[in-house]
Order: sequence, then structure tokens, then C-alpha cells
Amino acid sequence: MRDLLVSAVQRTFTGWSWLLLALGGVAACMLAAVGFALSTDGLSAQEATDGVARVWFTLLLFSALWAANVVTRDHATGAVGRIVHVSGSRARGMAVSMLVSVGMGLAYGVLAGGLAAASPWVFLRSADIAPVWGPSTTHTVLGVFVVTALAAPWGAAVGWLVRSQVGAIGILLVQALLVDELVQHIAPRVGRYALTMAMGSVYGDGRPGLLAVPAALAVIVVWLAVGTCAAWAAARRRDVL
Repeated sequence: MRDLLVSAVQRTFTGWSWLLLALGGVAACMLAAVGFALSTDGLSAQEATDGVARVWFTLLLFSALWAANVVTRDHATGAVGRIVHVSGSRARGMAVSMLVSVGMGLAYGVLAGGLAAASPWVFLRSADIAPVWGPSTTHTVLGVFVVTALAAPWGAAVGWLVRSQVGAIGILLVQALLVDELVQHIAPRVGRYALTMAMGSVYGDGRPGLLAVPAALAVIVVWLAVGTCAAWAAARRRDVL
């Protein structure tokens, strides 16, 4: 099992996609932080601090994309066949992949949480605002860490479900940027159970009608469980390659 995990970790850093995604995610968050810092008129120092920290939730999308990319690349290159052969079963091979995705999510979560905590002291200077760290800031930073960490297993599950790199990326982007937002806008009572809306509750999105944090965490767990079960059901029915 240890050798399987080591091999899986090595494959996650094959090529430059992991670095490009990380740099792209950080750059996107920095632009959002600058934009927020330049539009803080009327906000208190606490609200400005929390707002700048909150923009780092965007890294959750890049966390999911990284995990999905690794899984779909293994299918595209045929590496998944060797993984299943060496591990002895599809279940074990998929379990190793999902376990590694948890580690990937934690790495991205630490990156997102650390930058969320530090960014108010960097970006609020342009607005002449002295950052104020309060309980709400702690909630925001911890929430950013949690949702970014949990996004990677979701990306891996989607990757196992569809196998196609283009398909997995498309699903993740459309879900996060269009479908969940649209459902929340049209039917808020239903939309708050969407994955990204539940994640918004955790990092303190602030929009009305979202679930309480404990309920939102439960919803996220359900989404991950359903996604993983669906991916496993698909993996069992199809040929390995």
C-alpha cells in the first residue's frame, strides 16, 4: 500500500499542470483581493479584513481541477490499468487515488488559508485601512481552508466518473460558475443545498438564505459520498481502459 501511495503522489507532480494551476489560482485571487481593496468605501476595518481574506475561496476550484486532472490523465495515458493491476483490485486502486486527492486538497487548503490570513496586511494598504483580526476573520480563514481541502476529493470523484479531462473540467467549471449560482438565484431554498452554496456557508459568503455551517458541512459530506459512490459504480461497470 505504501508503494502505491508513493507512486500516486509522484504522478500528481508529473508535468507542470500542478504548478500552473497553483500559480493561476493565486494570481486570480490576488487580482480579486486588489479589486476588493479598491472598493472598500463604507466598509469597517473588520469587514474589509474579512472580505480580502474571503476572496481566497477561489482556490477551491483550482484544487478540484488539479485532482480531476490527475485522475483523468491516468485514464488517458493508461496508467490506471497498471494501478489496478498492481493494487490487485479496482476498489483498492480507486481508494489510493481518492486518498491522495485528500492530501492534495490539504496542501491547497494550507496554501489558501495561509494566504487568506496574510493578504489583508498586504492589500488593504492601498485603501489606507489597518486590518482587524476578529472572530469573523478566524471563521473566514478556517472556512477557506476547509472548502479548498474538500474540493480536491470532489474533483477526483468527478474525474473517475467521467474519465475525460475536458469533460471533468467542463463539469467542474459549469457547476461552480453557472449551475449552482443559477439554481440559487431561481430557487434559493433548493439552491442552498448545492455544493458551492454549502461551501459558501462554510467560508462566510454572507449572502442571505444559506445554511448554517454545521448543516452546510453535512451537505458537503453528502455530496462527496454520493459523488464517490457514483464514480465507484461507474468504475465497476466499465472496462478499466
